Amino acid sequence: MFNILKAELNKFLRSKIFIALTILLFAFPLLTASMYQVVKNTLLGGIIGSNEGDLARETFLASFSPMNNFGLLLLVLLLIVIVGDFTNNTIRNKVIAGYKRSKIYGASALFTLIAVVVFATAYALLSYGAIGLVMGFKKIDVGKMALHYFLLISSLLVVYSFIHLLAFLFKSIGATIGLGIGTFFALMIVVSILGLKGQGELLIKIFPFLGLSSTAVYSYGETLLLIVINLGYLALFTGLGFYANNKLDYK
Repeated sequence: MFNILKAELNKFLRSKIFIALTILLFAFPLLTASMYQVVKNTLLGGIIGSNEGDLARETFLASFSPMNNFGLLLLVLLLIVIVGDFTNNTIRNKVIAGYKRSKIYGASALFTLIAVVVFATAYALLSYGAIGLVMGFKKIDVGKMALHYFLLISSLLVVYSFIHLLAFLFKSIGATIGLGIGTFFALMIVVSILGLKGQGELLIKIFPFLGLSSTAVYSYGETLLLIVINLGYLALFTGLGFYANNKLDYK
């Protein structure tokens, strides 16, 4: 499996998709910071001035959402890589070369999760730094923020483990995005409706990954519990992927 993973990473690092993601990784934080700088230099700057120190933290927390500009592009571009194994028939070549299906799926899933952790983390840190330099930094509880980072990144990995499963099932970027994002949106609507009734937090505690679009910070105990629940979903979707992969026809 690790031989396949190494080959996938080397191919990815030489690809145009990696170059595009790297450019976007720096472009979006710089563009957002520039927009805040313009706002800060106008009359509108006084409106947000009292809360400007919080903007860097809130931007960091919101950066992990798959619904933001970079998040959506990361999703689409990684899907091109994943589904490309089917459209280019390279996945059949791996089978012919003697690799087991479980190792092929495992390498692909691990590649996806590694790419997500690296790019999502880098984007969040660059966004935090860029906005902080423009709007100012506020003293934060580093320990609590680090723990919340693990909650957010584990939530994102749950989403991508589900997306990766769909990509192998449908072998189509459109179908995977449609069903994956559609499911996420549907659950978020349910959370919003329940939130109006004061029950939204309960659903997020059952499905912690739905909190990706929220900047709420929980207590240490609550955060640890949510991370453990996320790890359970990650194991579930990954396990389902391995099971379904053994039934697939690589054509």
